[in-house]
Amino acid sequence: MKWSKLSASYAARREQLLAELGAWDERGPARLELDPEFVHPPYTNVHFHLQPGGYHKDELGGFLYHYGTKVFFRGDNDKDELHDKLVGSVAPPADGQVRRILDFACSMGQSTTAFKARFPQADVVGIDHSAAMLRAAHRRASMLGSDVSFVQRLVEDTRMPANHFDIVFAFIVFHELPQRVARAAVAEALRVLRPGGVFAIYDFNGTESQSPYQRYHRYFDARHNGEPYSQDFCDCDLTAILQSAGFTVPKAAALPDRAGGPGYMKHWYAVKAQAMAESWDAEAYAAQTPETGTPIVGNNPVYLPDPIADATVRMVVELAAQVWVDRERLLVLETVLAERGIVARDAIESFKPSADQARALKQERTDFIEDVFKALRTIPLGTVDSERE
Repeated sequence: MKWSKLSASYAARREQLLAELGAWDERGPARLELDPEFVHPPYTNVHFHLQPGGYHKDELGGFLYHYGTKVFFRGDNDKDELHDKLVGSVAPPADGQVRRILDFACSMGQSTTAFKARFPQADVVGIDHSAAMLRAAHRRASMLGSDVSFVQRLVEDTRMPANHFDIVFAFIVFHELPQRVARAAVAEALRVLRPGGVFAIYDFNGTESQSPYQRYHRYFDARHNGEPYSQDFCDCDLTAILQSAGFTVPKAAALPDRAGGPGYMKHWYAVKAQAMAESWDAEAYAAQTPETGTPIVGNNPVYLPDPIADATVRMVVELAAQVWVDRERLLVLETVLAERGIVARDAIESFKPSADQARALKQERTDFIEDVFKALRTIPLGTVDSERE
């Protein structure tokens, strides 16, 4: 298995690599800003691509991800060729001015540094929720001599100034977001872009235009490769979502050459209209609630009047989706082990963890529950409609 061998390789050098990260954290020319109070939303607690620890639970997650993607791209991106190509294809705003660029969910910062190389005069910022990714990205960028910034933020809540960036870029980000977060991220991109700014997205093509093989591959990947949100993304109409948020979409086309066959990947170029007022209030637009009589639609729909209840329902749905994926994966694993005579199902059912394992599992559950309540405590308390009370 790719991940088990890779994890073992890095585990043998864990202390050395952690020391390297610590030494590079304070070095430049790249800059690193981590948030010690950062709380990961529940939807990020997924082992995407089956990567052990997901993107943020292992301090070496950035190293694991970087090498894992080298395997995924089968050598085609060993020197960031793909990122350079995609960044090079992004059309700048019509007026040609590119002073500030925001890289959504930058992971290892390969697009971030590619943008800096293309637009050396621009201030380029990469954001990600994972400190492990950002620390590794900062180390890599500084080693390359790239003067970029990495900041720990969410794509749906960047906390960046409004009307600030000329380009916002998102590479294979949206299929790893629940639909409500994806719509909120679109609204956030619109907010932070200046009028005339460009939102460039590269991600999976929709299933409606894919071959039967590609549809099956998409389904299999969603169910068995740690991609609980990708099927919903591929079934949505991203162009319509962008347009409903206020973007114009002059270009949305499939990429001819990518793994999975022609048309497997797609790019969208969306533009924020010049006519949009500087005072446009994205937060007010996103704060739609049943009490106001506003329809429950838009970039950040609200389904229940109380924000805590609404967030809880969303969290349960996301957890249920991941549990279902894990259930199918475990069933496949049990079946394969039993059919090959490696471990009988009765032995699996009768297995009891050791005392140390039981304590570790209990601590993991405790930490998870604590993370859930931390996330809920960040939500402003709302007033429940008196009739509902």
